[in-house]
This record gives sequence, C-alpha cells and structure tokens, in this order.
Amino acid sequence: MKISLIICCVVLATGLVQNNQLYTDLANFCSNNGKFFLSLTTTDEKPLLQNEAQKAFVAFQKHDLRVRRLSYSKLYPELNFNLDTLILLTETRILSEPFRFQIYLEHIGNHKIRKTILMFVDHFDSNQESKLNDALNNLVTGNAWFILLYQNSIMTKYCNILSLPNNTKTLVQDMKLNERNQMVEIQDLEGLELYSNTLSWEPYFMISNCDDMGKDCQMRGFLNDIMNIMGSTINFTWTSHAPPDGSWGIVDENGVWTTGPMGSVIKGEYHMSISLWLWKFERFGLMDFVSIHPSSYVLALTPQPAEVDFGLFIRPFQEDAWLLIFCFVIMILTTIVVPYSLLTYYDHTEGFKLTSLTSWLFFIIINAYYGGALTMFFTSELTLPFNSIEDVMRSYPDWNLKFLNGNEPHFIIKAKSGDPLYSEFWKRVTIRREEQTFQNLDEGLNMIKKDRVVMHIGEGRLISYFEANPFHQQRLKVFARSRPQPQGLIVQLNSPLKPILQAASNALTEAGIKDALLKEWEGASIPQNEEVETMVLTNGQLILSFLVILAIFGCSILILFCEISHKMVTNSKKVRADKI
Repeated sequence: MKISLIICCVVLATGLVQNNQLYTDLANFCSNNGKFFLSLTTTDEKPLLQNEAQKAFVAFQKHDLRVRRLSYSKLYPELNFNLDTLILLTETRILSEPFRFQIYLEHIGNHKIRKTILMFVDHFDSNQESKLNDALNNLVTGNAWFILLYQNSIMTKYCNILSLPNNTKTLVQDMKLNERNQMVEIQDLEGLELYSNTLSWEPYFMISNCDDMGKDCQMRGFLNDIMNIMGSTINFTWTSHAPPDGSWGIVDENGVWTTGPMGSVIKGEYHMSISLWLWKFERFGLMDFVSIHPSSYVLALTPQPAEVDFGLFIRPFQEDAWLLIFCFVIMILTTIVVPYSLLTYYDHTEGFKLTSLTSWLFFIIINAYYGGALTMFFTSELTLPFNSIEDVMRSYPDWNLKFLNGNEPHFIIKAKSGDPLYSEFWKRVTIRREEQTFQNLDEGLNMIKKDRVVMHIGEGRLISYFEANPFHQQRLKVFARSRPQPQGLIVQLNSPLKPILQAASNALTEAGIKDALLKEWEGASIPQNEEVETMVLTNGQLILSFLVILAIFGCSILILFCEISHKMVTNSKKVRADKI
C-alpha cells in the first residue's frame, strides 16, 4: 500500500514537473515570437484545468508577459476583435466529445490570424493522437489557423493547423522552430487548391473562354505568372472563376462591394480575388490584403485647341507693342504720302530714298519678329487648362472627367466623406454612369481624341497599351501622377493565406522576378513624346486669314466694278459729245 502510494506521488510529481516545464517552454515560445499580451482561459471550470491555468499564469508572469485570466464564456463574444494571443487550455477527454470540440475549433476560427494556442495539459497516447487527427481532419470551420501544443510519450509537439473555406483538406503540420525558438513560416501547403473569383484587368490578369457558369477559364497575364511561380514554390494549385454576369458587383452606401468578386471573398465563397485591388483604409476590417505591385494613377488628355480662334494672328504681340507699331506706320505714311502729294518730284529726292529704305527695313524687322513669334506658337505645346483632378472637376462642363469602370474606390470614398467636388462628381456618376465611365482603354482613348475629356487611368495600363501598339499616333498629355499606392490580391478577413502568400510575394520581389515580369507585361515607360511638336492648324486658326482674303477679294471686285462703271459713263459722255 505504501509502495503504491509512493509510486502515485512520484507520478504526480513527475507530471507536475513536466507541466511546469511545458508552461516555461510555452512562455519562452510566446516571448520569442512577439506574443507579449496573452488571454488565458480554459474549456471548462473544473479544478484540474483551473490549477493548470494557475501554473501557466505564474510561468507567463516570470517571463514578463502581460497575461489576464478570463472565463471562456466572458471571452468568447470578444474573439472577433480581441487583439491578445489566446491561450486555450483543455484536456484530452474533450476528444471523446467531437461535437463540443468542433464548437471550440469554430470559435478559434473567428479569432485573429494565428492568435490562438490550443494546449492539452495532459499526455497523449497513440489512441488520443488518432482521435485528435480525426477531429482536425473533420474541421468544419472555414477560416482557421492556430497553434496546437501537446505532449506525447516522446516529445512536446507544436503543430500548425490550417483550414480554409470550401476546402475539405485541413493542413496539419509539425511547426518548425529555428535555433532561437522562433516559428518558421509554412513553406508547403501540401497541394491545397485555392479558388479565385475575378474579372480581367489588363495587362495584369486576363481571364477568358469561361463556360456559362464562369468556370473552366483560361488565364494569362502578370498575376497569372506570379501565382504559378508562387504555387510551384509553396506547393498549391489554383484556379479562377469569373462572375457569370460579367460585373464587378454593387457598392453599398459605405463603399463596400456586396456582390461580385470582392463580395464573394468577403462572404467566404472564394479564398481570394486575383487582381490589382487598391488597398484603402476604408476596407480594413472587411478583408485582408496581399501586396503585389504598387501603382500610380494618372490623368490623360488630347489637347483640344479652340474651335474658332479670332485672336490667333494678333497673339504674337501684346497690346502696347501693336500700339507702337501702329504709331510707326502712321509716322511712315505721313513722311511719305504728305510730301509726295505736295511735291511732284519728291520721289526723286534723297529724303524719299532714305525714308523708303527705313520704312522697308522697319517692315522687314517687324515681319521677322511676327513670323518668328507665329512659328514659335505653332511649334509649342498647348498649355493644360488644369494641373490636378480637382481642377478637372471644376472645369465641368467645359471638360469632363471619365474613369475606367472598376476604379470607383478612387472617388466614392471622398464623395462619401462630404468633399463637395467629389460629391457633385459622384452624383453625375450615379445619374448617368455611362457618361462618366469607359469600359476599356481603346474606348477611353477614342473619347479623349474626339471630345474635351480627361481620362483617369492606371499608369501601368497606359504603358502596356502603348507597348502593345507602338504605331499609335494619338497626341497624349499625361499629368497629375499620383503617389504609388499598394495594390494586390484580396483574401477573406483573418485568412491564413495572407501571411503565407505575402511572404512568397516578398521573396519574388527580392529575387527581381516581379520586375522582369512587369517589363514583359507592362513595358518600360509611357512612350510619350516630350519633344516640341508641330501644331496642326485647323479651320479655327485659319478662319481669320480666309476672312481677310475674302474681304480684300470683295474690295477688289467692288473697285473693279467702280472702274468699269466709271469708264462706261465716261465713254457714254464722250459719244454724246461727239454727236453734238
């Protein structure tokens, strides 16, 4: 009896030491991985788990970790927004209650990415490990990524548990730790199949030849190459579907896509949307974002000269210069015409010769200045009537701002913030959307060529278009380039894919692979001609010349008519005189 009691005490003492060491190891793990703020709770209120929680609490405090103890019933409603790392203690007997265990796993899935450590306080045997694997493989929660910690007869095991929506496979992997006891990111997704929902966004992602349900599509483009490389690197497959209606979706009053590709990701129907989605603060808390490629947006137009420019030929000189020229002409006419009318021999004098020479020299110089000024004007670029997107909005209706369908976030957020310019612009978009948007770049370029339209477009898309169309001769002015903004894939909020894909994306950036692919799909730069271009004159610029010539021609006819009439009258009088 005494021997049995001693053996039992030894076993309990051994378990106590082992558990104390386990909590010490866990505290070191949390400290080395930046998990300094902990919420400690248990799956029930029984004494055993409460005692274990107290041991863990003491170990965490010894490592200067901020820890709070809470009951799970009080903590659960806060899981969606709780920023602490959750330490959930449980026992192996919960594995005999699969339904109850699944509920806890579903709750964990609502917590922040990998912010939960599920820890079994008692030892595992082979049978219990089998039950645990069955429970994890039957995990029904669609968006979970947590750390599992338990002890078997051999070692303490840290496991990564990853579950995705609409995916029957749960990823269970032994966690890799480096020499500093820090987690090594998952580098093998074990062939998980990922699903995307999106539309074409040239040249970054083009999707085509889908069936009636938007499936079995063909993909190509910059992002297609990126996803294929990342898939081969971290071992996953992927496919992308397209909305059957071909629509990006509907934006509600808060600027959130409730339908379409973004809406399907928010609701967990798809793992991600492969496109260059613009990341804005207003979308924080609705989805997560994987940065791929920052991009700038620009305004572009084709300079539109005035339809009728009556002031074209007086523009080379200012008013005071024209007044001075007029005075000199009067002076010259006075010094030539008046003496010539009074003196019949004035044209043979030296004074006449000197005055005539001076007059001709004056007109030659003025003509040179005038011709040079016109040449400079005709070979200079037309100045832009504005410098910013706000200036374009103020110029309505003389000029109209139009954007590519899908770029609504650039405007709707500011419109909803109460900015009067953006609010007025968005009101026009709401009433007559087709008058403020264009569907593709060809349509946009055609608009700005014919009308006084300013086009809002991504710089990369513009570069790609001119790279693909090197003989495009449209004169284009690009201005108001925005600061580069992060763009990339969107995934479900708290998706375990975010850090994994982001790490893979960063690796491609560091290796220079993205730059090479961007040059292939986007091009090096916008082939905008920065040299001075010759102005092409229209009827608006030439109408004054036509009117002057027409007036002179009319005067000539009138004078000719008068001369003929005068000659006829003179001849008639002469004939009557001869008869008399």
